[in-house]
Amino acid sequence: MKGKKTFMDYAEDEYNHRIQSVFVYCFICSYIGAIVLQSTKLFSSAGILAVLFGFTTIKLLLGFFVACAINILLIHSFGHVNYKSFDKRLWLTTELLINTRNILILAANFIFISLIGFFTVGFSSFKFLNNAWIYPEGEYGPPQLSPQFVLVIVHIIVYSLIVPIYQITNRKYFLQVEFLDQKKAFAIRNKIMNSIKFSFGFGVRYTLWFWVFYMAFGGIIYHSMSTLVSYLYRTVDYDLGNPLLKTSLFFSVLYNSVFLVLFSEISIHTYKQIIMMTSFVSSSTQQFDEILVNGLALNDEPMFQVWAFSELYYISLNDKDRRKELYLNLNKTSNDTWKQVSDLSLQVLSTTISQINNLINSINLKKKSAYSQNSSNTTLSESLLGKSVVEKDEPKIMKYATDIINKTLDNIESFDEPPSHEIINNPYLQILSIRALTNFVVASAQEDDYGQVLRTIPKTISTFLAYYDSITNFIKLDISSSIFELRNSSDINSFPSSGVDTGDIDILVEVIRSSIYAIITKYYTHLQEFDLDKKSKKMLQEFIDCKL
Repeated sequence: MKGKKTFMDYAEDEYNHRIQSVFVYCFICSYIGAIVLQSTKLFSSAGILAVLFGFTTIKLLLGFFVACAINILLIHSFGHVNYKSFDKRLWLTTELLINTRNILILAANFIFISLIGFFTVGFSSFKFLNNAWIYPEGEYGPPQLSPQFVLVIVHIIVYSLIVPIYQITNRKYFLQVEFLDQKKAFAIRNKIMNSIKFSFGFGVRYTLWFWVFYMAFGGIIYHSMSTLVSYLYRTVDYDLGNPLLKTSLFFSVLYNSVFLVLFSEISIHTYKQIIMMTSFVSSSTQQFDEILVNGLALNDEPMFQVWAFSELYYISLNDKDRRKELYLNLNKTSNDTWKQVSDLSLQVLSTTISQINNLINSINLKKKSAYSQNSSNTTLSESLLGKSVVEKDEPKIMKYATDIINKTLDNIESFDEPPSHEIINNPYLQILSIRALTNFVVASAQEDDYGQVLRTIPKTISTFLAYYDSITNFIKLDISSSIFELRNSSDINSFPSSGVDTGDIDILVEVIRSSIYAIITKYYTHLQEFDLDKKSKKMLQEFIDCKL
């Protein structure tokens, strides 16, 4: 007999269904792209059927879809989710060292997709490999490397390194969710339009810079490759003209540059948009309250936990019957569903409060330690007596350098584990938690006949106030001067920081402030009845007086 299904079981089924939807949307986008590239043929009546169902359309469709599918599988294989808007950004070179293996895997992927792009558009079709050689002395004379072939190969290699470096440093392969939940079709359409605009601009800029680069170093690159090949195969090396002057080659490189980024962006945005849509996993089950609570507790599965909280937020805003079910399920002899929901939601905020307090204590301890060390120093003559500055500092410098090298190599070794430099983890989950609790508390004034929510309001207010205090203290910190981290600190403490990417931290402040005011407005006449500690009462009074 099979055991009872959990939120995880239902979520995995939903995830598989969404993956199928991602492939369907990418197939549709690929078909539209294939038709758009042949749009000039649509003006002739004989060409309409050829454009819609012809061999060229099928070839373009397969090429575009394979490019999208590879990127989708690559995103899926990364297997980790990043909702961290507030993380410590390392120096660019350090981030690239940490992600060396990721970059190489992405580069190999983009090289393959680039070849698909050239084949499908018919730049050289499957004669591309044959065009690697030309015969200036006749068909039976020694061959020579084609300058056009060398330029295209250099372009593919360079571009296939530039694109993954850009995507890694800009967190393209992390699932970052948006709080604004749009209709799926409209959201994907908007993402595709933005992708087209971005890809065209990115491709044009790269092609122009590549043309300048190849104008300066193309001759050296070509003759170096010819010399290398000559050791393996008898060739000649005539001056056959500059490939940069060929207009068709310029537009082929431009097309490939736009093609590579466009279908990478489309697949990434489509995947993110569909996977991170608001889910209704528990709504289709009989024991939906129990299943939902189970999902809220999935701390080890951040994506599915966000699905559960997004469903809770939707219920708090739009589903009166489900809200009442959470307040008190009359089919049960005893009910603690709401208490579990409230505790799990507040636990998200309490975790952040603890993280920020630990960070503040660590920074204060560091400053205090540095001050004590400076104040206990002896005089200059005493400290230098019988010692060499070089002899004293050299071991520390060597140890520091060795630690950096070792930590760098350790990070390069791991591909499956993303680098974590977070200061505040999962801000989106915090927003969902705050908004959902606030909506439940406000709605319960008219809907909760048995006072289930009323009993938890004091704890909710106290946690909200403590969270607001922690977030505002966090804003005041000079994080960039600290090497302390909140998680996985042992992996990256040796890496120098270029500052902190605070993202949209002001959103958290505004969300918690507006939520506190919403509760105050609804329960203004009953605030004195709530059992709050002195600090919470003081902060609450400041909110009432509009001082915060």
